[in-house]
Amino acid sequence: MDAGLAGVLGALAGSVSAAGVAFIGGWYTREVAQIGARSEHLKQRWDTREARYKNFLLILESAEAQLEKIAGLLLSQQSISVELEAFIDQVKPIETARIEVMLAAPTDLHEPAQLATDIVVFVRERLEDHKTALTLMSNSPFPVGAVEVRRLGERLVHAWDQLKLAKSAFEARVVLDLQDFGLRR
Repeated sequence: MDAGLAGVLGALAGSVSAAGVAFIGGWYTREVAQIGARSEHLKQRWDTREARYKNFLLILESAEAQLEKIAGLLLSQQSISVELEAFIDQVKPIETARIEVMLAAPTDLHEPAQLATDIVVFVRERLEDHKTALTLMSNSPFPVGAVEVRRLGERLVHAWDQLKLAKSAFEARVVLDLQDFGLRR
């Protein structure tokens, strides 16, 4: 074989092997970048979901604590005007928080989130009605009766029990969702 042909064949073999190594290196680099991007995307989605769950749970915890206090005050025939205002203000964002949870969460979290929201909204509406009745009756010769106040207190105790159960169901599903997050996506 002539030296020129051997040089050309050697250069060809070297360039083919260099091209193969470059192709494999590029493919590997691209795969590593994709895995990193997927991992970062999952982490960002997990963080967003966790923040939405925490916000919703903070509202529920606040509602639960205030509701317990209000029910106790009503049952002991004490004024709830300060607590009533605090409760109404603290639970105003619950519907927005529920929508955010539903947008981020899998469907198995929708039902307990909706149930907890419905309970809080029901209580808020009853307390707003009570506030209106107190306002109207303050100028009336007939004050709101002790029986009505006690009944409201009993209803709120029942709502408080339901809220605790709904919140527990939501929390349990949240824990499972966040533990399984990367495995299901």
